[in-house]
Amino acid sequence: MKKIYCASCPGTGGELVQGMREDEREYLASYCIGLYSKAYFVRRGSKEEVQCRCRGFVARRKSSEMKRKVLELFGFKSLEVENYEVYLETDLPLAKGLASSTADIGATAGACLAFLGEKPETEELCRLAAKIEPTDASFFQNTVLFDPLKGEAVEEFGFLEGMKSLILVPDKSLDTGELRRQSDYFSKKRECRKEVSGLFFELKKAFSDKNRKKVAECAMKSAIFNQRMVETPRLYEIEEIVRFCGGYGLNISHSGTAVCLLLPSVMSEGKLLEDLRKEGILRYYTSYYSVPVVKGGIMEEEVSWIM
Repeated sequence: MKKIYCASCPGTGGELVQGMREDEREYLASYCIGLYSKAYFVRRGSKEEVQCRCRGFVARRKSSEMKRKVLELFGFKSLEVENYEVYLETDLPLAKGLASSTADIGATAGACLAFLGEKPETEELCRLAAKIEPTDASFFQNTVLFDPLKGEAVEEFGFLEGMKSLILVPDKSLDTGELRRQSDYFSKKRECRKEVSGLFFELKKAFSDKNRKKVAECAMKSAIFNQRMVETPRLYEIEEIVRFCGGYGLNISHSGTAVCLLLPSVMSEGKLLEDLRKEGILRYYTSYYSVPVVKGGIMEEEVSWIM
């Protein structure tokens, strides 16, 4: 019997469209990127736990909550749950809007299920995750229309191959919970619910037509609507440079600070980065990641470094 169980879950490149539709529920449509969180499920006090700590892996509160929910779902008592711990390692920058918490929670669920010998039920795991915090849709393979508060996928849009994202990340972070607790958060969302409803319809058609430029146009419109919530520095200039250099456009993290430039997979980023630097934009966005757009989902992983 194995003594350590591992699973991974990708982060997202922000959201293509996010906002309130005319039914006054909030929705988002995101896409996954090739940056991951990995979770390691171990028995407390074991040599495997010691090795996790020695490697700098960490235990986080939200992950511990998901561990408890999954184990209790399969009949574990509270005291039994405390016999186990989950440690995390991640490629994702924290508190930038790239769904790092959702990736942690998803990987945790996958590691727990590997221990239990169960297969993940995506819809059930999304509902559990939403009880911890508003969540993203990275448990699903394809882009979906998703309610982050209920953890519910309403409609599948699909997957667009041949894309990558150049993600610009500022030093500034944003706490999603704090943003949602602002007194005018939902009133601002209501102001443009008719327009956002139309954007989701346009986005679905763009996916159906495999029209990547139209996807990026929808994303830019959503980014503009979101300016009343969180201002994105140099938004219009960045989009102009991306298009001039041959990219499709951009999207943002609506509850974070990252800006994600949507590019063909074969496109070189050299000129784009140089133009962003010349215009002083990289003074705002001090780090960047070039990552493929990938399919989502929680995946069990093998661990090769256990001694």
